[in-house]
Amino acid sequence: MRVLNHFTSGLISDDTARNQIDYLTDPAGEPDRIEKGLVRKAFMQTTLPSLPPDIMADVLIAMEDGDSLREAVQKVRDRIAAAQAQAQAPEELAAAPAGPEGLTVATGAQTEQEIEYPTPPLAQVLIGPPRVA
Repeated sequence: MRVLNHFTSGLISDDTARNQIDYLTDPAGEPDRIEKGLVRKAFMQTTLPSLPPDIMADVLIAMEDGDSLREAVQKVRDRIAAAQAQAQAPEELAAAPAGPEGLTVATGAQTEQEIEYPTPPLAQVLIGPPRVA
């Protein structure tokens, strides 16, 4: 009770108060765990509710199968990225020049030069581009 009173009145720091808690095995690592928890809560309160229901269901199913929130989100992101890559592949083939007898000619330009794009924000990956009403 004394430590709490001293802490709330500003007489001691977070670290000093935390070092007085006898059941913490790693008081120095506690701020990192607190910050991770706050970010996780913020993510769950802001991003997850705004996801389309099918993506939210996929995250929920992965978590019920034993994945952590991080693992579940990563699995859904990987699945979405793979689906987007598959959807883009037919478009690239359609844009290739036609060869003799209507055959598609592979130009090889895509295989020789790989372009790296910056990773889009998590919300854009999970939700997709903004929708116009």
